[in-house]
Amino acid sequence: GAAGRDTTALPSLLYLGTPDFDSQEGRELQTAGFADVGCRVTELKLTHERPNHDTIKVAIEHADIIAVSGGNTLFAVARWRQLGVDKLLTAAWERGAVMIGGSAGAICWFDGGHSDSME
Repeated sequence: GAAGRDTTALPSLLYLGTPDFDSQEGRELQTAGFADVGCRVTELKLTHERPNHDTIKVAIEHADIIAVSGGNTLFAVARWRQLGVDKLLTAAWERGAVMIGGSAGAICWFDGGHSDSME
C-alpha cells in the first residue's frame, strides 16, 4: 500500500457513473458486491453536477479501486476532459489504483476501442 495507508483496511471504491449518465440503478448493481464485503463505496456524479476540482481530486486520490459504468464512452471521456478528471485518473492508475468497469467502463482506460457511442 501507499506510505501511511492502513494496508489491513478493506479497499475503498470510487464509482463513476458518467457513461450511463449517473444512473442510480447502474451504481447499485455494480457496487453492491463491494459494499456487501465491507468496502467503502463512494460516488462522483459528474454528468449534471460539477463538483469543485478539490472535491474531485480528493475522491480520486483516496480510492483504491475506481469503477466505471457502461454506457456512452465518448460522452464520459469528453466530460472528464472538460473537468480535468482524465489527468486525475491517469495519476490514480500510476499510483497503483485498480481501474475496473465493463463495456464503456473498460474501453475508457485505453487509447482506443470499439464503441457504439456515436449511434
